[in-house]
Amino acid sequence: MRRAAQPGGDCAGGASRSLRGGPGPGVAPRTATGHLHLSDAPQVRLGVLVSGRGSNLEAVLDARDHGRLGAVDPVLVVCNRPAARALQVAEEHDVPHRVLERRQFGDPGARDAAIGQAFREAGCDLVLLAGYDQILGPSYFASYSGPTINIHPSLLPRHGGSGMMGLAVHRSVLAAGDAESGVSIHLVTPDVDGGPLLAQAPVQVRSGDDAEALARRVLAMEHRLLVDTLANLAAGGLSDLASASMTDRSVTIDLE
Repeated sequence: MRRAAQPGGDCAGGASRSLRGGPGPGVAPRTATGHLHLSDAPQVRLGVLVSGRGSNLEAVLDARDHGRLGAVDPVLVVCNRPAARALQVAEEHDVPHRVLERRQFGDPGARDAAIGQAFREAGCDLVLLAGYDQILGPSYFASYSGPTINIHPSLLPRHGGSGMMGLAVHRSVLAAGDAESGVSIHLVTPDVDGGPLLAQAPVQVRSGDDAEALARRVLAMEHRLLVDTLANLAAGGLSDLASASMTDRSVTIDLE
């Protein structure tokens, strides 16, 4: 079922729970799993779009290898940087991978269309942006019509939008004096970081935190929330994604 999120990303009336392995210090995840029957869920073919070290990709593939990803089957990794560690991660986990650089194409729109085409031809039911450092333009959405989700290192809508990636997000959180940061998973739309929220989990800001220290704790939560959310979405047959409003950014999916 769905519930409306309060301004700032907090979910109203939702049950708290512990993610697999239990929450770390200062962490109180805000989504609920309920009783899943992952073996009964149809297989979900996942494409992953990356740019850098691939730590979230690695978390997803490790979860698959240990039977914690449910019905999700990663079938293709696309990267825009040929030297990215993420390609090595894909290779080590025997996942097909491709490099689609900006310089291979006449303009960014052609590159975005090629990315969408790659996922479409691979039969992807769902695409995950896991540390992709570019903004996808209209040609991507014209080329790939399936749902695309992104993981962002803050509690959206705070500290999101153009330029908000990497350490810039954590510096923004600290400069604002926020008591907590966190992780958001949302549907990708042409509105940067503005798609409907699917899941969030807070991470407390500690006294003495710098951007790097906060980033490490947020990243640990990213890994856990991402694996949990993917498994739950697959268990629901992506029905929540199919029916979510693409314009209402206050929607959060209750996975209980």
